[in-house]
Amino acid sequence: MLNRMFSILFKVCSITLLCLLTAGSAWAVTYNLRATTGQVVMPDGESVAIWGFADCGADSTCASNPDARLPGPVLEVPSGENLYINLKNDLPEPVSLMVAGQSILPTPVGKSYTYEIGPYSSGSYDFTAPRPGTYLYESGTNQAKQVQMGLYGAIIVRDYPGITYDREYVLLLSDIDPQWHAAVAAGQAYNAIYFNPKYWLINGKAYPDTKEILAKEGEKVLMRYLNAGSEDHVMIIHGMEQKEVANDGHPVTYPQRTSTVVMNPGQTQDLIINTELLALNLSSSHTLFDRRLDITNRDKFPGGMITTVRVIDSAITDISILSLPMMSATEGSRYTYDVLAIDPNNLSGPVTYTLSSAQSGMTIDSDGRISWIPAEGSPGGVYPVT
Repeated sequence: MLNRMFSILFKVCSITLLCLLTAGSAWAVTYNLRATTGQVVMPDGESVAIWGFADCGADSTCASNPDARLPGPVLEVPSGENLYINLKNDLPEPVSLMVAGQSILPTPVGKSYTYEIGPYSSGSYDFTAPRPGTYLYESGTNQAKQVQMGLYGAIIVRDYPGITYDREYVLLLSDIDPQWHAAVAAGQAYNAIYFNPKYWLINGKAYPDTKEILAKEGEKVLMRYLNAGSEDHVMIIHGMEQKEVANDGHPVTYPQRTSTVVMNPGQTQDLIINTELLALNLSSSHTLFDRRLDITNRDKFPGGMITTVRVIDSAITDISILSLPMMSATEGSRYTYDVLAIDPNNLSGPVTYTLSSAQSGMTIDSDGRISWIPAEGSPGGVYPVT
């Protein structure tokens, strides 16, 4: 049967943006976390069981039982302040909490690098935030198993003296071996010697689900890299240099520009990109990816550790859609279009996407992904979408 083609006409009628305005901010030094199970869906549709840390907000009992996040929530604390973490363990085995390279209380006991909290129990940790920098927190118990399952996250200790930047992004690198995750979820043993990752993630997402990095022309952007995975990664941004300012929380005495960032397992590095260095085509996109080519999803390219650094031209002053839609669809096949909308006056502000007119069965999710499968036998033609 000859597949009919459908021309899709897109109209932009409105984009609702919610701008969160605050007169000031107070640093929270107490966090309430829950270690629990969950699921993440990869771009190819595979659902992977995880363990992860969930943010319980102000509730130290975690009575709302929030779902696991991958990675765990970003924790922030001023340098020199005490960071208190209440942890509710809803997993079937002991879990602990450690910050790489830092002393943490209570005193380590047993097989863990830190104090363990038993299954379906609760406990607390505290440590004094060290010098400003980016740090990795993770389970200190049976690390090969529990960190691979997703028990990790980032800590930001503020703020670097003498280092200025306009905005920042956390890029937490990790990997997933789906057979390992399936075995653990089923209560079975898994031998680490057979570790074989199939998905490589930036902030818990594999391309094309990774979030873009947005910056305005002329801005300095602090890139906080962390590697919670089991392999080295070499991160590069096409057309951009990066200047290292800290390594594992240690300030770099003589910062140098580099085209590549080598990330070892457990390592953190902070680098600055300067959009003023771009002489031409400032309203442009620059691919950030792993040069070791961990850029597939189950061996299908493209995928994995890929995202985009997008520099917004200073001439853009109003709400704009930057992405270009696929303008045709085929009956019986899924059509997708990832809408990227920005407010140049509030790049980090959340964006709400809606379809005010669309075809039957067409949906748009909270991230702006339009999805539609034209029914078999539908007539070809032009289908307007707003």
